[in-house]
Amino acid sequence: MEPTKSSLELISPRVYQSWSRCLRLGLDPGQRSAFGNIIGGSFLESRIEQRAELIGLAAPIMNYFYSLVKGVGGVVVLADRQGVIIHSIGDAEFMSKAERVLLKPGASWAERHRGTNAIGTALEDGVPIAINGHEHFMRPNFFLSCSAVPVFDSIGNVAGVLNVSTDSRKYHPYISSLISVAAHSLEKQLFFSRAASYFVTASIHPSPGGLGSISEGVLGLSEDGKIVAANLTALKYLGISHLELGSEKLQQIVDIKLEDILRYGRFRPEGYCTLRMYRGKEMAFQFALTGDKSTIFFDPKREAPLAEQFVQVPSIKKAEHTLKAISREIALDALEAAKGNITKAARSLGISRNTLYKYMRQESSK
Repeated sequence: MEPTKSSLELISPRVYQSWSRCLRLGLDPGQRSAFGNIIGGSFLESRIEQRAELIGLAAPIMNYFYSLVKGVGGVVVLADRQGVIIHSIGDAEFMSKAERVLLKPGASWAERHRGTNAIGTALEDGVPIAINGHEHFMRPNFFLSCSAVPVFDSIGNVAGVLNVSTDSRKYHPYISSLISVAAHSLEKQLFFSRAASYFVTASIHPSPGGLGSISEGVLGLSEDGKIVAANLTALKYLGISHLELGSEKLQQIVDIKLEDILRYGRFRPEGYCTLRMYRGKEMAFQFALTGDKSTIFFDPKREAPLAEQFVQVPSIKKAEHTLKAISREIALDALEAAKGNITKAARSLGISRNTLYKYMRQESSK
């Protein structure tokens, strides 16, 4: 059954394109019986186990989101990157209705299996989307109003989809906005779950007041300053794409030196700096060394830290001009200033003895 002219005039171009894909796949919009493409038992248990980290990070966010829309009734679901639902929470009465169309864990909601729907279409197009009532391709889904947002990991791969489904008569645009915020929060959680693999992490926002907020960007740097991970917000602020991760250096975009990245990360973990991008605009940055958080207090209102509180960052003349090399230099300088007393040297840097030993071993193995 082809969509009628009058129905096409009422839908968005994105929904129309999805309907066209469904027709090319040979899907029948009039199919009324519950359709297959669902896994269960040990197969579902195995799939959930493989995605345990994603579910663990998403569950608290989903619970909080559901508490905000609980009065509306509905279900919040997490689907994996193939569109298979792996976790859900919602109103018991609505979930019972949703299960009749297999909106439950184990079911695939990829477009090829369920036609136009928020989960499947968000995966196809890689953007947030709301599918309301008759915009669904399959008639059994007309009672649903669904808003979904693809969730990206820190290197640009789709990790899954967050979706909220309610009765189509209760749809409100604010639900789409809220699920987008929830997805953004999950992306930041995914980023920080990998933070230990980056040499430095950085938060970025056009305004210092935005650092730490839901609208901040986050990125991870390698020891030579390359941007190796970032959320979508950070990429937007920096004006680059995921394709440039691993090749673009922060100092090619922002007026900052490697030595300063380390200095801000070591001595200003609670402060920020305002840096000018080569494209002209300014951004507020907050740097932090991973796995080695400084406990030295920094007051961002001071123009410069007290000399006796901080070790000066030396200029590195060695060929290995990386953040790791600078760290070794600082560790050795602190040890020399402490006259070989490792405990005193570690305390002056605000790091542990083990971390200082690590830098010493790196130096001795060169």
